[in-house]
Amino acid sequence: MVEPPTRFFRQYLANLPKRHSAWPAQWRKADLKRSYDVVIVGGGVHGLATAYHLARDHGIRSVAVIESGWLGGGNTARNTALLRSTYRHPASAAFFQDALRRYRTLGSELDYNLMVTQRGYLQLAHDEVDRSEFRAMVDTMASVGAHAEILSAEAVCKRLPLLQAEIVGGLWQQDAATVRHDAVAWAYARAASHLGVDIVEGVSVSTLLERIGKAVGVETSAGAVEADQVVLAAGWTSKPLAETVGLSLPIVPYPLMAAVTEPIAPVLDPVVVSMRHRALVQQTARGEFVLGIAQSDAEGETEPDPFGLAAQSVRGLVTLFPTLAGVRLMRMWEGVIDVTPDASPLLGQTAVSGLFVNCGWSAGGMKAAPTAGHALATEIATGTPTKLAAPFSPRRYQSGALIEEKIEARGR
Repeated sequence: MVEPPTRFFRQYLANLPKRHSAWPAQWRKADLKRSYDVVIVGGGVHGLATAYHLARDHGIRSVAVIESGWLGGGNTARNTALLRSTYRHPASAAFFQDALRRYRTLGSELDYNLMVTQRGYLQLAHDEVDRSEFRAMVDTMASVGAHAEILSAEAVCKRLPLLQAEIVGGLWQQDAATVRHDAVAWAYARAASHLGVDIVEGVSVSTLLERIGKAVGVETSAGAVEADQVVLAAGWTSKPLAETVGLSLPIVPYPLMAAVTEPIAPVLDPVVVSMRHRALVQQTARGEFVLGIAQSDAEGETEPDPFGLAAQSVRGLVTLFPTLAGVRLMRMWEGVIDVTPDASPLLGQTAVSGLFVNCGWSAGGMKAAPTAGHALATEIATGTPTKLAAPFSPRRYQSGALIEEKIEARGR
């Protein structure tokens, strides 16, 4: 006999607390100690990856990751989770290609389903200037062992039958992928915690502690914590924290948003980008379209104009794919990205002894996490940056060796 629906749902709701309480905790709920070898400010993928590699690769397990909110709740949770290595500078292409390679086996390494899915990345060329830039990018990528190719307009339209915009071709990276961003944070957190790292949520850091020109800890809402080394991996908020010890990081915050639509039948396989129309779109396995809402032009602002940004990006989407004009937006979310003058990250030892940074990733931090975490942990443990990370030293602004990735959008 089938149970009456009302009784079934009452039983289901009554058992929900039991179901959740029976789930094993993925990482330890740690109490903040008074001292550590390394304190990492920021519980996103970069802070967690750095902690994991410190513990696993170098045996440095007296490490605390301090997060003011919930783990992975900052920019880690507010991105479109695209993995690619289509960059203009050889240092960038090599770095992100290494991260793309690491992501292929990261799930097995951490024993976690990260939902890495090879989708391919297609950036549209709207004129000959675009196509010329893409050719240079393909040559740069080839020089560091990465691969992309130039597609004709006909080949692009074959991959994108709904496309209606005027194009002359496109840049295609076959092995580009997407990933479940939350899962990356959870996997690193679980692995680091099992290795002895303390992960502390809901504790904010107000200032850095300094003694005779060296960073020696942090002042938190739970009291002072001493450390031999301090890492700032807190996105744009790394800047005001660095200023508490007299260090000015070249970071400017910009609002950024993303949105998701209602699901429809599958019509789009690759991730598609148009810089001219400031649009990024991908379709999930459930049929929703994830839109990378255009970066705001409001330099230095941390509060976006949600409907203005959404209208701009939706306009770009509908310009590219007019048949999607009737699809409804279901939700939007916002974040603040940390942008440097050359749109490349700050990674490594700063001018303040004992203080390291892992920030300034613009909108590309998720795709870099495995390589960045490994590289920064290596530099902290050995005092020497890896070959891939060395060009991204915060000190490059003194030498003038910039990693120029800033793109000026044309044809707006």
